[in-house]
Parts: sequence; C-alpha cells; structure tokens
Amino acid sequence: MKGFILAAGFGTRLLPITHHVPKVLVELAGQPLADYSLRMLREAGIGEIGINAHHLAEQIVSYGKSRNLSVFRETEILGTGGYLSALGSFFNEDMLTVNGDALFFGDGAFTRRLRERHKAGSNLITLLLMPRLDKSDATGLDFSRGRVTGLGSGNFFFTGCQILSPEILPMVKHSSIVPLYRELIAAGKLGGEVFQGDWFDCGTRKGLLAAHRFVTGKDTFIYPGATVEPGAEIDRSVVYGGGIVRSGAELIDSILMKGEVASGTRIEGEILA
Repeated sequence: MKGFILAAGFGTRLLPITHHVPKVLVELAGQPLADYSLRMLREAGIGEIGINAHHLAEQIVSYGKSRNLSVFRETEILGTGGYLSALGSFFNEDMLTVNGDALFFGDGAFTRRLRERHKAGSNLITLLLMPRLDKSDATGLDFSRGRVTGLGSGNFFFTGCQILSPEILPMVKHSSIVPLYRELIAAGKLGGEVFQGDWFDCGTRKGLLAAHRFVTGKDTFIYPGATVEPGAEIDRSVVYGGGIVRSGAELIDSILMKGEVASGTRIEGEILA
C-alpha cells in the first residue's frame, strides 16, 4: 500500500496565515502539520508516499524533497477527486490518503483496522469515521455494519483519512470525490471504520488551538522568538515566533502568527498574521 498527503488546498479557514505558508506547513509544537501525517503513514509501514502541491507550491515542493516524498505539482487545483487521475503509475495499488491538516492520536491500531475493513468488504474506498457530536460542523454519514450507506445527515463524519483502490480511476469524473462516494454507496462498495482516539481538524482556528492544547498540555503556548511583555493578558491562545503582545494588550482564544497587538487592544477569537 502507498500513502498520500493532500496538501494542495488554499487553506482559507486559516487566513491570513495561509497568505504566507500552506496550511500543511503551519507549525504545531515545533513541527509542520504535514510531519504528523507523514509519521502516521510511516508507522503504518508505508514506504512510498506522495504529496500534492498547488497553493504556495514551492514551499511544499521543498518540503516534499526534504522528506523524500513524491511531489505532484498541480498547475491548476484539481480537487479531491481530480488529483487521482494525475498520479499516473504512482496510483497502481491501494493508497492510504490523509488530509494534511487532519491529526490522529491515541488509536495506534486504526490503520490496520482500516486496511482489514477495506479488504474484508471488497471495498473500492473505505473511509475513517468518527461519531458526529457537533452536527453544525460536518456533513453527516450514515454508517452500519462496516459500510457507509448515506451522505447528508447521519451520525458519523469523515475524518479526512481513507483507503482508495486504483479500480476507481475510470469512475472519477468530477473534481470532487463526493459523486463517486454516492456511486459507491449505491454499489455497496463504500466502506467505513471508526477511529477511536483523539482527532483534530487543524485547518481551523478552533482546531489548531485545540491541537496545541492537546500536544503541549498548555492552554496558552508561546513559541520561542515571540515577545510577550509583562502586563499582557494571554488566554487560550498561541503566539508564534514573529508575534509581539504589548503590555496592557489582551489576546483571547486567538492565534498570532506575526505582527503586534498594541497596548490597550483586545483581540478575541481571531487569527492575526
């Protein structure tokens, strides 16, 4: 089985950070997000791993070369389904793919179970799912007895990790993979397995802050190189090395990548870069 990290997206939910850096290269506790995905794939025993690049592509190309990855540069963004047809001979066996901003902790056996589910069900795609507790955030999936049976309002959601079989290639007709999911549901070939650990969508402010709290054990994390003056109030926030928080400033539930929060200024629920 091969591996693939999806990294071509624009990262609009993390703007303005992603004006400067692709979301998969945003730092989390000293490592780019993509390193967490890469470690997960390698711990699953996968040797040959690819990554796609479009937005701020040169940064991802450089990252991929430094990690000995196969890099697929998209001159036009191809989408969650369209990129598959551009992989050529790379996609010649089952492929475990992961969104580069999705992080998984605490369920070390999930890749083995996902693979077993894929094979046992003779599936063409098998999705890694979690129970959908907050029904405002994610598209619901109906799931029963190892198969996804419907899209829209079910009690599970897709975590961004899946196994794809190359037999799907003639069926990929859209930039989005969702129409193919619907086709496979009708054919009984869309499998599912439930992740039983801690999962984070780091492509959002909320998710990136939560991941920092989980990984570092701290409600607020200040990176080396940041300037936080005495008298500044910082709560449930992250300040990266280029950030400055002046005395008398307040930074609440926010991310400061670079720039300055001036004295007397209150920032809450924002991303500054």
